[in-house]
Amino acid sequence: MGGLVIDNKIAERVVAAKNGDKKAFALLYRETLTAVYFIAFKMVKDENTAWKIVKLTYVKAMTAIEMLKNPNAFEQWVKHIAAKKCRDFLKNEGVDFGETEERFFISESDEDDEGEFLPESLIEKEGSEKMISDIVGSLPEVLRLTVLMYYYNGVSVTSIAKCFGCDEAVVKSHLKAAKGTIKDEVEKVTGEKIESVNDNKTPVLTTLLYKASDDQAIDPDIAAEVFRKAAGKANLLSGSDSGSGDQNRPAKEPVYEKEPRQEAVSKPGHKKKKSLTPGKQVFIALLVLAFFVGVVWGVAMKKNGIESFDDFKEYVSYAKESVISLFIKDDVKQKESTTVPEISEAELTEFSIPESVTESTEATTT
Repeated sequence: MGGLVIDNKIAERVVAAKNGDKKAFALLYRETLTAVYFIAFKMVKDENTAWKIVKLTYVKAMTAIEMLKNPNAFEQWVKHIAAKKCRDFLKNEGVDFGETEERFFISESDEDDEGEFLPESLIEKEGSEKMISDIVGSLPEVLRLTVLMYYYNGVSVTSIAKCFGCDEAVVKSHLKAAKGTIKDEVEKVTGEKIESVNDNKTPVLTTLLYKASDDQAIDPDIAAEVFRKAAGKANLLSGSDSGSGDQNRPAKEPVYEKEPRQEAVSKPGHKKKKSLTPGKQVFIALLVLAFFVGVVWGVAMKKNGIESFDDFKEYVSYAKESVISLFIKDDVKQKESTTVPEISEAELTEFSIPESVTESTEATTT
């Protein structure tokens, strides 16, 4: 497991950043970005998602830097934040960090077996860092994050267990499984059998991971954009700035996330009117239209003396002929209409119709 790297410049910048010097934090970002991105990309294997994790990591670091007691531990601290963000992402993907295979479970005799397992000769061998980076990247998510936290971030087994929410024995079983897989893959690639390496003076896996991290390509334009967004978000979360570094503070960035919609507040005693949906409005309009059509139709029926279905058929026939007569050519003579005389009560009683009425009716209907 790697130890704490002392960098006086980083310590000085952490102190300045705590005092509100945003330029100092920009320098901390630049000096630790490669390591943070290396962890994020190795874990999620997607560039866009990795940059999102980087942004969240530095937002957390910017807003919680007062919690960092040891300024020299900033790099390990920010890498640990990145590892936790990766853990959260993987948990959302359904990864169980407390699960371990029975064949890798640690027994009491294995508990102290946390030493070196790779030969020092790998450090000087060309391409070893890429080989190790690829092998670690091919491990299952839980083993991959365990290896990166233990060998690259320098996090203890106890702290990893707290991060994963599991027993220390489970973390040790993860390490045992990862070491076995890495060792087997190195032997396959190199074609050499790895013998006992307990006399190593250099942490081989940690060294190779650091070398692989240094070779990690970073897009400067994306890196600058991510820092701008992270700084803007951090200013939003922390409220007004404080400290002695006012002259170095950039202007606040705009809010990049959509704010939640606020509901209108009703006055006391005021009942909010419910608006009708378009469908209900159409339905009501059709009902009103049907009502008026029915009324008009009923008035027309009554006016024309239509009281039965037979009367209605006769009325329709008459209306049809009337419409057709409008289109008769001018050279066709129109028949003169004859007024039907009134029928007396006696005639109605006898059910007899005068011939004059019959003739005039026939003339009209023909």
